[in-house]
Amino acid sequence: MKLSLSLCSITASIFLAALLSGQDAQAQIKLGGNSIATRGDALLELESPRKGLLLPRVTSMALTAPPLDTAARGMIVYNVTDNKIYIRSNSTWKAVGEEASTGWGLTGNSSINPATNFLGTTDAQPIIFRTNNTEAARIAADRKMGIGTTLPNSHLHVNGSTATNVAVATGNFTMADSNSVVIMNNTGNANFALQNPANYKGRAIEIVAYNTGAITFTGYNIRTQNGVNPTVGLPAGYSLRLVSNGTDWVITSKQRSGLPLYMATTNGTGEGEVVRDLNGFISRGSGVYQTDVGGNPANQIPNETAWFSMTLQSVGGGYFGQFNLNDHNAYFRGNSITNLPVAEWYKMISHPATVEFAGESLGTDSLRLNMINNRSIVFATNNVNRFRLNGNGNISMHGPVLIDGTLSANGAATLQSTLNTAGATTLQSTLLVQNSATFERNAVVEDSLRVEGRMRMQGMVIANIRNVNNGNATLADNDYALYITSNGDQTLTLTTGAAQIGRIVVARTRKNGSGTDRTLTITASGGNVEGGANITIPIQNSSNNCVTLQQLTATNWIVIAR
Repeated sequence: MKLSLSLCSITASIFLAALLSGQDAQAQIKLGGNSIATRGDALLELESPRKGLLLPRVTSMALTAPPLDTAARGMIVYNVTDNKIYIRSNSTWKAVGEEASTGWGLTGNSSINPATNFLGTTDAQPIIFRTNNTEAARIAADRKMGIGTTLPNSHLHVNGSTATNVAVATGNFTMADSNSVVIMNNTGNANFALQNPANYKGRAIEIVAYNTGAITFTGYNIRTQNGVNPTVGLPAGYSLRLVSNGTDWVITSKQRSGLPLYMATTNGTGEGEVVRDLNGFISRGSGVYQTDVGGNPANQIPNETAWFSMTLQSVGGGYFGQFNLNDHNAYFRGNSITNLPVAEWYKMISHPATVEFAGESLGTDSLRLNMINNRSIVFATNNVNRFRLNGNGNISMHGPVLIDGTLSANGAATLQSTLNTAGATTLQSTLLVQNSATFERNAVVEDSLRVEGRMRMQGMVIANIRNVNNGNATLADNDYALYITSNGDQTLTLTTGAAQIGRIVVARTRKNGSGTDRTLTITASGGNVEGGANITIPIQNSSNNCVTLQQLTATNWIVIAR
């Protein structure tokens, strides 16, 4: 038998059952089979193996109209408009799934509060994203995101390949939100319309001028080192990277792609090969040309072969520069292309293959220039050698020498012209100046000083003096003045030789204590004194015992004061 009950009859039945049984408000009612066995925790129990509960069916419009627009909290209906069960909660009808769950739905969520609703964790745990039950990406606890890695070490760490949007244009182009790299493959001149940089602060885009046509940027400003210009041109072969600063598009790099490499052979056939012709290289534009050295190139450098060449051309191709290197010489030439037939080669560097020259760090020296072989290093101007550092360590200079600081040498120094030092001068051997020498500060020469011209010193002159006491003496290389005291006769032997022509020596004698007067005999080893074998001066306690001698020739000394 089919039983149909209204909600009112059900309510009345529950009330009557409670009165008749004398039970309190915890009485239950059960509809369906096995009405004797009831649950104690259910006010109303429905039981059927093949029937269900049918809720009132309403439309979305009915939910906002009387009487349902003011329905009591907890009322349940079925919305036939979106086929969902709705419950009345806090004076609002909500789908049962939205009211019962605080998670994110597979079809999205509505009415969320960004201040309190979020997808994430509230403790120091990462968020893991999986596909096919395998991790594809994660956001670590320190907010670093990794794709293809479980240990991201940057705000975005991608362990694998990346791709960007590439657009190709053959004419005018208008920048779009999806553009990252734009290849301008235009044969004629084209315009590139920029987006408003105010809407894209921090965005970067790269434009490549791939073909022969030039590109002009329009619409908004481009900022360069020289200011702001809305019509910056991009010639063929160049790439340009722009970044928005919120006001202008700023050029962060502008460059030409790498120089092409050519194999320059005799016949110039084969992929990447050109004819070995130094003038012909220029007609091909900028590039690096490697020759096979099988024979001399056309339009070669006079008397030179070519192993390696590099050619650079200005924008527009009006001017060129060319560098050429063979086994030991480097050459350069540059001019306008129209003057190519008369452009001259200039030798930059000549370096014999048997010579090794190196710049190296040694000890406390930041940089030491070292000629490994026993050869000289020569500096020249106007094809005249000015400074030479010989392999044995000697230095020779031709021409005036001006030194603003200290001059210090451990060996001999020879100057064929003027020496002018503003700082201290220290030489541990011979100094030879064939013109004039000016010392504005101290000059110390531990061996000999020879000036064949004028010498000027703006300070005091300090000369070496040696005491000789009761013994014969031979003139030493560093002697200037000798103070001789003796109880008997003595002999002073002078040295000779062409290297000390002009040398001056002062000898002062005195008796050592009382007694008879003695004599000092002065001779010259291998030479004469005043044209004779020797001269003598007295040794006494007077003030007349002083003689000044100067070497006149390689073998003859003369007395210049007595």
